[in-house]
Amino acid sequence: MSIKHVLACVDGSSGDSAVLSYSLQIARKFPVHVDVLHVRLDLSKAPKRGWYRKEVDRLFGIAGALERRASEAAARAKKSFEDWRLDSQVPLVEAPTAVHDISAAWREIKGYEVEVIASIGRLTDLIIIARPESGPSPSLALEAAVFDTRRPVLMVSRSSPTDLFFQPIIAWDGSTQAAQAVACAVPLLTRVHGSVDVFTAVEAKHHTNPEELLRYLNWYGVVGNEIAINDPTHPIAENLLAHAKLTRAGLIVMGAYTHGHYLNYMFGDVTKHMMKNSDIPVLMLH
Repeated sequence: MSIKHVLACVDGSSGDSAVLSYSLQIARKFPVHVDVLHVRLDLSKAPKRGWYRKEVDRLFGIAGALERRASEAAARAKKSFEDWRLDSQVPLVEAPTAVHDISAAWREIKGYEVEVIASIGRLTDLIIIARPESGPSPSLALEAAVFDTRRPVLMVSRSSPTDLFFQPIIAWDGSTQAAQAVACAVPLLTRVHGSVDVFTAVEAKHHTNPEELLRYLNWYGVVGNEIAINDPTHPIAENLLAHAKLTRAGLIVMGAYTHGHYLNYMFGDVTKHMMKNSDIPVLMLH
């Protein structure tokens, strides 16, 4: 199993550096082609009259100011891409070739970010996107990548990059989403340094079967260690992050929204906690 194509989402923010840095880590392991995507807001498709347009003007100001903001964000994102490509000496390749080597391309598309990411993200091996800086809920772009593409999403922090291939952790609850996340993560897990920790969470809805997971990983030459929850008085997500920081794990693999997206949005769960708090890259799949 391997990875051939990565979609790296940049938005002109401080998260672009992390997205590109982790893209390079993966590209140097396989290698892959990295499409660096920036979605530039297209106001021409917004309604010209009526309540919605009034709300747009009220919330964001006049269209000209919003256009300038979109232009500035696109310029920052493009510069980040160009600086990254020159520093890392990644060749610029616009179309697929018979030569399988590291390459990258810049893709700037006008439209609405959630719609473009949802559409293009369905046709890639891995989506890389930055964790939101702040706020009570995940960004719409991250939600679209996780919930609407059904592809593996690597959410990365804006803090100093980790080594993705150092002692990763699988957050295992026996769900279909967790199993699919593991299957998508196998190319990464086969290239780790040392073993993989399997962090189990027992839920009445699922049969965790960590022994079956360990057996599955062994077929790929991946050595797994089952880790029990040390402090049952704290939420699962807090225990998971505490263990990851203790072991200096470079990656967490987990299923996302295993109870249904809208139920989780209302009541909170491990997925939302990780999206808001994890400084460690999280590979998730819904």
